[in-house]
Amino acid sequence: MGGWDVYCALCGGPISRISWDADDSPDTAYDREVFADSTDPDLDWLQDCRLIGENPATASDSKVWLSGLACAEEYGSVSYQIGENPDPAILDLEGCDGEDGNIKVYYTDGVDDPFCAPFHTRCKEVLCKYLGVSELNKEVFLESLKSLAEEGDGAPALDIEYGDIREHMDQYWWPKPGSEHFVCDPVEVKGLPEFYNQLPTRDTSDIKSPRTYNTEGDPFDRLPADVILVLMSLCQSMTDVFSLRKASPVVANVQLGNGFWRRQLKTNMPWLWDFPEPTDSQITDVDWKKVYHKLYWGSRPESQRKNKFHGLCNRRRMWEITCPVIAEAYVDFSAKNDAWGTPEAPVLKNVLFNSSTTIGSRYRAGMNREMMTLLDNYFEITTARPLLLISWSEDRRFFHNISAFRDESKLMAWKQTIGSDMLDTVPVPDDDWITGFVFKSSLVLDENGARKPHLLGVEILFAKQEPVKLGASRADAHRLIHATKNHFIVGFKFYREDDHSLTHMGLLEQPLTNMGDCSRVTDRWAGGYDTTHRLWAGDLPPRNVHMSQNTLNLSWSHMGYNYPTEWLMLGASAEEQADITGISVDSQLGRFEVHFQNQPTRRIGSAFHAMKSLSIDGKGGEHITQICVTRPSQLAMMFVTNRGRCLSLGVSVSGYQPLTFGDESDPDASKVAPCGIYGEWCENLGAKHLLYVFGAFGSSELPICQDEIKPLAQDGNGYCWEPERPLARLVETGPVYGSRTYHEGASWSVLRVTKTVPSKGCVVSALHVDRPITEVRVTLVHSNPKCTIPPIAAIRFTYLDGEKMVVGPDRFSNDPICRCCDEKTSLPEETGKVPHYRHEIWRPGDRKLTKLRIWLSETGGLGAIRFVAEGGAESPLWGYWGFDIEGKECEELNFAGEQCGTAIGLKVFFQGLERGDRGDDTVIVAFQGLAPTSAQDSP
Repeated sequence: MGGWDVYCALCGGPISRISWDADDSPDTAYDREVFADSTDPDLDWLQDCRLIGENPATASDSKVWLSGLACAEEYGSVSYQIGENPDPAILDLEGCDGEDGNIKVYYTDGVDDPFCAPFHTRCKEVLCKYLGVSELNKEVFLESLKSLAEEGDGAPALDIEYGDIREHMDQYWWPKPGSEHFVCDPVEVKGLPEFYNQLPTRDTSDIKSPRTYNTEGDPFDRLPADVILVLMSLCQSMTDVFSLRKASPVVANVQLGNGFWRRQLKTNMPWLWDFPEPTDSQITDVDWKKVYHKLYWGSRPESQRKNKFHGLCNRRRMWEITCPVIAEAYVDFSAKNDAWGTPEAPVLKNVLFNSSTTIGSRYRAGMNREMMTLLDNYFEITTARPLLLISWSEDRRFFHNISAFRDESKLMAWKQTIGSDMLDTVPVPDDDWITGFVFKSSLVLDENGARKPHLLGVEILFAKQEPVKLGASRADAHRLIHATKNHFIVGFKFYREDDHSLTHMGLLEQPLTNMGDCSRVTDRWAGGYDTTHRLWAGDLPPRNVHMSQNTLNLSWSHMGYNYPTEWLMLGASAEEQADITGISVDSQLGRFEVHFQNQPTRRIGSAFHAMKSLSIDGKGGEHITQICVTRPSQLAMMFVTNRGRCLSLGVSVSGYQPLTFGDESDPDASKVAPCGIYGEWCENLGAKHLLYVFGAFGSSELPICQDEIKPLAQDGNGYCWEPERPLARLVETGPVYGSRTYHEGASWSVLRVTKTVPSKGCVVSALHVDRPITEVRVTLVHSNPKCTIPPIAAIRFTYLDGEKMVVGPDRFSNDPICRCCDEKTSLPEETGKVPHYRHEIWRPGDRKLTKLRIWLSETGGLGAIRFVAEGGAESPLWGYWGFDIEGKECEELNFAGEQCGTAIGLKVFFQGLERGDRGDDTVIVAFQGLAPTSAQDSP
């Protein structure tokens, strides 16, 4: 994608030198005649750019700074000089070496990248003229721009209307014929001084008699001409004047004299601040109608080049489009500055703004933003009487809007604006305070078949009293927005559509320490999990649990429709956890299940493909002590019990880290036991099972000690045993069949990577082969064309006594449709013939296995395998699709009792098939024998 340009906050134009004269491409060049004989042919005024920003970390009295000259760089960054007499706040900026620096602009997170914005010096002069001030208050100026900024990171300009220049504010600025006025100086306008010095004079030799119209029935006929002239002078533009003259013959008969046009010039063209005061002779001799028309059409971008003042077009656009918006914010903040000594309410100084949260089904934030505070100063907390106004649809089925007010008069005005009788007013009690909201939704299918939330109800949460519940009492999904721990709400930021419907909102918060010992804002619910702004399927999770700090967060999270977050509790009490008998998880993380002895299975997830299971002896005291995940960009996790047993899922990677609960500074966070999990799935390219967020709940009521954190059993190479090391005293014997080292990438490439099989992060399991077996079930998946190994996902032995032993998944979906493979990840000839998961059954006749035959591929890895039973019975060949063993030698892993074999167990190595993290499978990549300690091979 490359980088992107950033633009002036005031005009929307480029803030660095541009190449406008391209001989080889006239479609991406400006008209040279526009800049011929110009006093600024290189458009140097565009480079006279400055930055205004804030530095919250500075110890200076003012946290606002103005830079010296600035120049746009790549990726939203601007380099700057500190200038003469630099503001102290700019010297404290990270990366500023006392001479210059580089900073990202239009970022609104306020922490890593404090807000700043670029502007042309000339454009600031235009804004000053509009405001009627000689200089801007930098604190007020900054707050004005910041209030108009787009939420998030990487915006190229403010989130305001810039006029027809907006279509040119692309990823990069490209000069185009006919758009020269956007880069022309709006203050020193080429050709304008010359026109002022030679104003056209009146020609009195050819004065025609004016046409008159029949005025019968015109109500204006009773008014004298001077009154009608006054009425026309009150019109906002000449367009309104002409409309009035067209509608009224009386008005049309009134002569628009030379003086009328001169007055209209001053009234309708306030952007002509540099128009000289006319002399006495000019008042009568100049043809003011011609002057008016020349300047009116000369300031219109659609006029012909010969009639245009290009810089005046730019000035007029700013004056009429951008200046009113910025000036409104400036005047508002200036009034607050006069009242409070700061352009923002004291309670908004260093305010914590939780990111805006989607309300309902509209994921695009409304363009109309408004900040509402519940109080301005902290001392008002004892007397503040805020109110909330909740509005509904006409049939009162759906939530529409919410607003906050501090007095009845503004509330009544807002009610009139909404014009709806379906309103609820909720006052905040004298000894209580708002702490959050719960929005209740129904999930309705849209035209694409996706389930979208529609708001049916809302609960308003308070620090002390029970919630105020409005609308529907039951819902399919809930969204909690709550004050952060040890903070209280001072206001809200609302995002609304033109119809006043609420699309997003965020909380404005301050630390409780700012309130001293005021009990009004102390939340009785404090201590539960912090707000996550998630849409939770079903009811909200219990409030007495902690949420994990790190979660899986995969690359496809914004590629498709996201489903509400699902959650389940493993067990909220020791008694409930003692009832657990096992946990099952889809190998592709499409579903999670927890099984109990005396209650139904709990599950979350929209689909499953191949379930792996871990039995848990809850009655005997076994329980899950850790849930580990890999780095956020990988799809892998592991459940670990207090007996050191584990269940691993996802791709084979290393670097698992346990999910933690509470703040990092909390010394008791490591003592909280997992009591639940949650997941969020999305739909993309037909797959509805893609997990992209995963986390856990922890309960302080289920404390664990470090003695319960058992290290996972590992073999000599650091591979984890799943679910555990074999109970018999077995040791590895013989070679690892399938082990190899290879290079990935072209031989000439410096990016060649050396890889090994088994790889780091591989897991190993064991199968016993010293007992009679009635059935062998082998589960295969689609082959990977990049990895010619037998795609064996699972092997299950059923012994003569009925016991079953399985490595890999043990339960599979009946859905034969493969939603994970495509031509790049699987063999097309295979995907068109067989299901993604297919089972092949072999019955050796209730006999023991004697050997495992292994054929290697051309690259040295596994190519195919075959079991042999007593009596010489052979299993089918299981291998890579189309693998041919004719003429190939095989290696044999002999089991005990067969040709000096000693192995009574089979060690199986699992790792990813390298299909990619979306829909990958773990398969067997190597085998090794397991023998009793006494039979260990001699060196």
